[in-house]
Amino acid sequence: MESTMTYYEMLDIPPNAPPDSIKRAYVKKLSQYSEERYAKEFQMITKAYETLGNPVLRKEYDESLRDHPSYASMKLREDYYFEEHYERAWIRFKLGEYEEALEILQEYDEIFPGREEVGLLMSDCFLQLDMLEEAEEKITENMPKGEKEEAWLHLMLRLCFDKGSFEEARPYGLRLLSKDPYNPWYVWKYAKTYTMENDFFSASRIAYDYFSSRDLDMESVKLMILLLFSSSFTGDYRLYEESKRKLLRFRKQTTEENRAIILQNLKEEMNRMAPVHYFYMDLLNLISEMNERESQETEAWLRTARAKKMKNVFYYPDNRTNVLKKEPSSDDLEKQKERFAEEAGNFHPEHTRNKERRINERGSSTWSIVFGLFLMLTLHPFIGFISGLLWYYRAEKIKELWNGLGFALFVTFYIFLFMIKYS
Repeated sequence: MESTMTYYEMLDIPPNAPPDSIKRAYVKKLSQYSEERYAKEFQMITKAYETLGNPVLRKEYDESLRDHPSYASMKLREDYYFEEHYERAWIRFKLGEYEEALEILQEYDEIFPGREEVGLLMSDCFLQLDMLEEAEEKITENMPKGEKEEAWLHLMLRLCFDKGSFEEARPYGLRLLSKDPYNPWYVWKYAKTYTMENDFFSASRIAYDYFSSRDLDMESVKLMILLLFSSSFTGDYRLYEESKRKLLRFRKQTTEENRAIILQNLKEEMNRMAPVHYFYMDLLNLISEMNERESQETEAWLRTARAKKMKNVFYYPDNRTNVLKKEPSSDDLEKQKERFAEEAGNFHPEHTRNKERRINERGSSTWSIVFGLFLMLTLHPFIGFISGLLWYYRAEKIKELWNGLGFALFVTFYIFLFMIKYS
């Protein structure tokens, strides 16, 4: 071991090696150079470790090495390896070959550990491969000391979303938002931590605050769509209609490529919405209006989505002007909000069948009695009793049968009963 070697060369580590790598290299060298047999080398290695292991002494030592030829060559070697490995890994990553990209990055990290760009891309590979434990370990290890804090925060938010830990994600979303309060992408991520837990009031408030001082543009489209859907869950008709108008107006002003992106985002949100949602059909009408038959793919998607419409569910009325003509009182709005808050995220069809709906489905009690008595006298008391009850409790369902084949079967059934009675 030559005395002209740098401390980094003595320990076989790169100039940017982190403290844990320095310690590992020192222990490895001690196993090769024992104090009894290699006293001089042992002292040199120990001196190198004591210097590089101390942040203050290491900084002074690095300053003294700026003109050292060995130090410069090591830096050039590291930069060359970084560019070569990182470029290969990035190409693999963009092709979706995450395992191959990770293998290249790990190979580089073993030789030159601690490079932040490598750590970021490795963490992204872990997330893409659903290796959440490895991703969490890498992110938590590097985020506190990393210079690219925003990039680490984005990865941490993705990790929390993948784990389903939305409450855990919220502080990171707020921290990211503090970096750039008017970045719509950051606002969207923060609001998303609330929508994923069905807290649509908080999400709509966050999005509304942004648009109260900012106009809609392509960067904030996803945030406007989030506001649209959040207001539909809270039952805020005014905010819902206002969001729709802004989207339709913006659609006319933007390019065909941007319109396709807006439609794709709307469809993605609709795919997560159950067909019993009160605004389901109205949102499909919005997508149809925005598409204007430009995309055959969207038209096919709309036909599939409309086929999911359910007969026993009340949807937001087609004639919305009737809803908006009358300005609701503050008490009415509060009642609406309370009702929608209770029903938020609860999509079972039976939950839409309230007492008023059941009453509306019933038939007239007078006609039920007349119909029942007529069948009692002409056919049989039991048949008359059952038929009267059916008419009273299921009149709307029976009326739905009064067309085509349903009506023919209904009439044939009673003719058959009369024939049996009087044959």
